[in-house]
Amino acid sequence: MVYTKVRFGEDSNGSALYLDATVIEAKKVPGTLKQIVGYGLTERQCPMRNILDWNIRITAIKQDTKANVEQLKTDLHNLYGGIYIYSDGVSDHSGSYIMKPYSLIFDEPAENYEEGFISFSFDLCQFNQEQ
Repeated sequence: MVYTKVRFGEDSNGSALYLDATVIEAKKVPGTLKQIVGYGLTERQCPMRNILDWNIRITAIKQDTKANVEQLKTDLHNLYGGIYIYSDGVSDHSGSYIMKPYSLIFDEPAENYEEGFISFSFDLCQFNQEQ
């Protein structure tokens, strides 16, 4: 299986967080005005706005010790409510992104998780506030 190394956010030590993505689905959508409220995100459509934002869905895996997998889960949950740098090697996708609320999903088959393997997915939306 081929993985794409993506960068999104920071880990608990303040270092860049790199993930092994198995699938990256990116699509352009009409740009919205965004406001972060707590850990939530409010988006408002603006008529006649001629900006497009990227929405990106990432499916990734982590294979490591159980303790490191647990730490990754904590690090990913801590990314809610913040604006972070995203990069996947495609220059058009690079920029500031927000993790969409409630989009982080862990697929944890018990037989794999005990061996330190976990797959997960989450959605990002580009934080593009230019007029």
